[in-house]
Amino acid sequence: LVAEHEALGYLARRYGLDQLPLSGLSPDAEPTPRGVAAMVEKARAGGVRSVFREAGESPKLADVLAREIPAAVFVLSTGANLSRRDRDAGATFLDLMRSNLVSLKRGLGCD
Repeated sequence: LVAEHEALGYLARRYGLDQLPLSGLSPDAEPTPRGVAAMVEKARAGGVRSVFREAGESPKLADVLAREIPAAVFVLSTGANLSRRDRDAGATFLDLMRSNLVSLKRGLGCD
């Protein structure tokens, strides 16, 4: 899992996935240009074809990574960012997790 930060660590460990985060746990941490370049090289060497970004976060970094690797971008929710529109439509936490499953299946080539 190539992601901007380590928000997906529990998920990765639970399902035996390798997570390649650009920064630590904080979504506010800014990766260095050297860190981005190293991530691109590591992702290319590993044959990565998907970048995951957190819903509600800026897509800029994920888009840069995807363009440089090249890869597709998929959105995952932490469950903490149910929008007002989603709530008004009756969406629940489980709906967000089901959406994550779809993104993971597509991004990991399991669909």
